[in-house]
Amino acid sequence: MAIADAVLDEPPTSSSTIESNINSSSNIQLPKIDLPKFDGILINWISFRDTFISLRCKVLENIRSSEKLVTHSTKIKNNPSSRAALTIANANATSPGTFSELNQGRKFQRSCAYCKQDHAIYRCQAFSKLTVVKRREFVSSNKLCISCMNPSHSVSVCASKYNCKTCGERHNTLLHLKSENKHSQPGPSSNHVITTNQSDSIEPKTQFVGTSYTNNTVVLGTACVRIQDRCGSYHSVRVLLDSGSQISAITSECANRIGLGRQKCRTEISGLGQNQVIPVKGRTECSFIPGQSMEPVISCKEVLVLPRITSFMPARPLPLSVRAQYQNLQLADPDFDRPARIDMLLGCDVFPYLIRPCSKIIHSDSLPSALDTYLGWVLVGTVVNSSSNDNLASSNSLSITLNPSLDTLLHRFWSVEEPATPSIPTTEYELCEKWFKQTVSRNSSGRFYVALPFRDVVFAETGSQPVTTVSDLSSSHGLGSSRSMALKRLFNLEQRLSKDQALYDAYRSFMDEYLSLGHMKIATRPGKYFIPHHANNVDEEMVDNPGSNKENNANQLPSTSTSQTPLTPVNFEALNVRKRKQTDIAQYVPKKMTLDTQKKIDDALLKMFTKDFQPFKMVEDEGFKNVVHLLNTSYKIPNRHTLSKVSIPALYQKCLNETKEMVATEAVSGCITTDCWTSRNNAGYIAITFHFIDSCFKLKSVLLSCHEFSDNHTSLNLSTKIKSILVDWDLEGKIIFAVSDNASNIQLALTKLELKHFGCFAHTLNLIVQAALRTQSELLDKVKAIVTYFRKSTSANKKFNVYQTSNGAKEPKKLLQGVSTRWNSTFYMPERFVELETSIRGTLGLLDNSPKGLTSDEWKVIKELIHILRPFEEATKAVSGGNYMTASIVIVIAQGLINVYEQLQKQNYTLRVNDVIKNILSGMKERDRWGNIEKSKTLARCTFLDPRFKDVPFSEVLQQTTKTEIIQLTTAIISSSGTGLSEEQSIPNDSTEPKNNYSIWSTVDTKVAQKKPVGTNTSRAIIEVQWYLEDSLQQRNADPLEWWQENNHNYPYLSQLARKTLCCLFTSVPCELVFSKSGLLISDRRTRLSSNKVEMLMFLNQNT
Repeated sequence: MAIADAVLDEPPTSSSTIESNINSSSNIQLPKIDLPKFDGILINWISFRDTFISLRCKVLENIRSSEKLVTHSTKIKNNPSSRAALTIANANATSPGTFSELNQGRKFQRSCAYCKQDHAIYRCQAFSKLTVVKRREFVSSNKLCISCMNPSHSVSVCASKYNCKTCGERHNTLLHLKSENKHSQPGPSSNHVITTNQSDSIEPKTQFVGTSYTNNTVVLGTACVRIQDRCGSYHSVRVLLDSGSQISAITSECANRIGLGRQKCRTEISGLGQNQVIPVKGRTECSFIPGQSMEPVISCKEVLVLPRITSFMPARPLPLSVRAQYQNLQLADPDFDRPARIDMLLGCDVFPYLIRPCSKIIHSDSLPSALDTYLGWVLVGTVVNSSSNDNLASSNSLSITLNPSLDTLLHRFWSVEEPATPSIPTTEYELCEKWFKQTVSRNSSGRFYVALPFRDVVFAETGSQPVTTVSDLSSSHGLGSSRSMALKRLFNLEQRLSKDQALYDAYRSFMDEYLSLGHMKIATRPGKYFIPHHANNVDEEMVDNPGSNKENNANQLPSTSTSQTPLTPVNFEALNVRKRKQTDIAQYVPKKMTLDTQKKIDDALLKMFTKDFQPFKMVEDEGFKNVVHLLNTSYKIPNRHTLSKVSIPALYQKCLNETKEMVATEAVSGCITTDCWTSRNNAGYIAITFHFIDSCFKLKSVLLSCHEFSDNHTSLNLSTKIKSILVDWDLEGKIIFAVSDNASNIQLALTKLELKHFGCFAHTLNLIVQAALRTQSELLDKVKAIVTYFRKSTSANKKFNVYQTSNGAKEPKKLLQGVSTRWNSTFYMPERFVELETSIRGTLGLLDNSPKGLTSDEWKVIKELIHILRPFEEATKAVSGGNYMTASIVIVIAQGLINVYEQLQKQNYTLRVNDVIKNILSGMKERDRWGNIEKSKTLARCTFLDPRFKDVPFSEVLQQTTKTEIIQLTTAIISSSGTGLSEEQSIPNDSTEPKNNYSIWSTVDTKVAQKKPVGTNTSRAIIEVQWYLEDSLQQRNADPLEWWQENNHNYPYLSQLARKTLCCLFTSVPCELVFSKSGLLISDRRTRLSSNKVEMLMFLNQNT
């Protein structure tokens, strides 16, 4: 019974079933028959099986005569876990064996043919230790199958589906002759592989070849980035840059630590040799920024999640010479030389976007190369070991290829089943194409005309050429007579419109609009085909043309036209699309708004309040609500309390943290500007801006604070407030210069803080000009009175504008009002006054009770004043910038102004103007701040380090003094970097050379050892400074910071000094701009805005 079940491949459900079957057949007498001898061949097995089954059926028929037996066809299954063929012992027996006999037979079949143990021969360790030749001799002598090594059959009938993994031939991998030779040959490297055991072989299957050993260390590019999670926080991650990988990947541990969302992914990944990599755990997406800056933000749309990417990188610590060579670079991975784990792999889908345009590559002999990227400098290449070492370093190859997922393959498989329809032009299509080319035309207005392709014309039986004009088309084309039907519909339309006045008015309005736009016109000749129309008022009153009308058996227009596309006739009815009015925008926004869309709209709304200073109450205005509802009905507008108390504080805190982090990581030193201001609601404020140069030599400006300051503006209170702000930002030791106005209290406060400071240079220029113009105050007041009259008098201003336009001006210009506290306004007022001299004189002559005009001498004085004040206007504009360095040009401007006015003094001006020139010269030479400009070491250093000027503006004494100071500061930088030369440094002997008293190198080695070169940090600084001075000067309009960025490798230490020094500004313009912005914020509509909100909004306005 049990044997029969095994043969039929129908295993019994339980032992009780077997026993019941045996008991039921124990008293049955079987007829004596001679079973054919079974020799293990599949062909003989079929006849033996049929005989045995027929016998079994007769037995069952005798036991259960009333039951019908359904015999299922059987087949031998090729199960990979058990391929041994079934061997039936004692095939000549006349009675079936028991279940225990079957188990004994199976146990015997699993025994090893070599060691007789209970395991398959391909799992036998003793057999695997034999040579390939010995294995083949044993298999041959014992008549085993050379594929599965089973004694029951030969390889020609073997059901095993596995071939040799080395050559692919039909034999077991253990019997491959070349396999042993390959493994016995010594090689320079060995591979670490991931293996999987198969049931028919103990040979490991290579899954991913990625690590090898070598004497040299190959450094792969690594970087430290920060990935943003869902809450907006950043997490530091170490990434590996691999341009040979088609994917980007992240480890499961890193994805879980950051909290990245994960989606299912069935994608397969292949490594070297098309070997499958460890299974993918899903896919995710993320965005990251460089580890040492806040930009750029790089998004990875698809990142695969893997259990592990690679081993520690690098495999062992790199020599100190690598770090020493590139110590002046801003490295993407500060710990590139220390072995550490890799959290993420950035493949070729991201790698190109990390490279800067015109990126630089620095090569060094026997050391890795440095590649400039947005993440910083990345080191890649080989580190050549100077001596042999038994401890080999591992090398990693991470070339990965992305295989299509199972879903993609299935989709592609079923897509192939549908054959593409061939685009074969038909005769009809070709004729239509020819018809179009012959009949298309364009009139003078630019409109295109083409004749309809009627079949009786295009497919003329005579074979004549189609007609080429629309006038040739007649009613013979099968259109029929449509005039009577069109008239009936017109009468019906008039009757309908007479009953609905609103529809009638809308219909007439619509038709009048069509006429006015030129979409239709009155026909000049009788028509041959008439298209009826009617008013459609479902959504919007408009004319609807059915497109055809017929009488009797006449053809409609669509059916008489030919097909316009290959194999498919034109559906003219589908082309007649009616215009519908949008009744509800909700029907166009059927999906619920996603969180990303909600956040984008929220951010845009907050930006409107921080950048444009709109009042929070605007979100409650009906007009604003209507606009937002039309744009997106799913968006829920936050109320003003949410914006004011939740959204703005949260955005402020986020911006504050990011800005502090940027300042802490990028600012080596900096300059501050400060000023005080009183708002419209009489609240006092103090503002401080901070300016520094980042690692890319870009000048950055940050608003540290715009705090309320209601205390008395004493030097003590001011110094306490400024110090608290600097301590909060951790900037006490980084401030090298401070700029404020010329008020004594703020300057005394900066002195108490022991900060180098100067008064605002632009403010100083304004004071000099104002003092020099006091002698001409009467004339300037007269000009100011005329300007005020025209600006305040409506009738006078109207006549003034008419006079300008009547004399050829395209647009009338306004007169400018002078304000003593605004720089250059004293110059711009008379400049515009002189420009409009003709209009002013002409208009004043037409007005009654107008102010007294200027005399001819006064007009001459005003014109000369404009000429001599222009150098001051140019100087003020040059130093008033907040986005570029200004301290380096102050000495140049000061010298230039003195030289210009000494030359102007020699010119033939009027006596009154000469007095102004003398006052300007005396003001420049006598003011304390002006006299101390060239004595300032900070300004001298800034000018010296500006490649546009260097030491050119200095006297010989100042040249030498400044050069000596620059050398000393450069020497200090070299010493602090830890890479300078010692006072005495000898050349070491090469330890790799064998000691040989008769070596050819012994003579020169002895001389080199006796000659000890002497080098100091000072000498290195002198050489670098001298090279800088000998380099060519840059153009005056060139950007000095850009020059330093391009040449920081030529001057590695001097560039560091330039970065620390050139951040100085010499005006308080940044603070003045902050107060101008705050004036827009605290307007008449927002006088009740709290000081805390003012601080937040001003901070966000300036720092985002």
